[in-house]
Amino acid sequence: MAHRPAAATWKPTADSVTIPNYLYRTRFRKAVTHPLGAAGRPNVRSIYSCPPRAAVYVLGQSQGGYTKVAVNGRVGYVASEWLADIR
Repeated sequence: MAHRPAAATWKPTADSVTIPNYLYRTRFRKAVTHPLGAAGRPNVRSIYSCPPRAAVYVLGQSQGGYTKVAVNGRVGYVASEWLADIR
């Protein structure tokens, strides 16, 4: 009997759909896992761990040191300094 992988527990939400109106595509400066925050400020709940080489779609201009992004269908905020290309 073949082993079947467990079903994914993540479910898409209205904010997690692919957004075609992104400003630009970039990546992280360093190839390490980065937390995707629920809000654009320090010490907030992490909603996703972004893989090191994931494509990052910038959805809004940097404000207060954080940028709204989409990574692998999840939408949240990362520290702007982590992004390779800030405009």
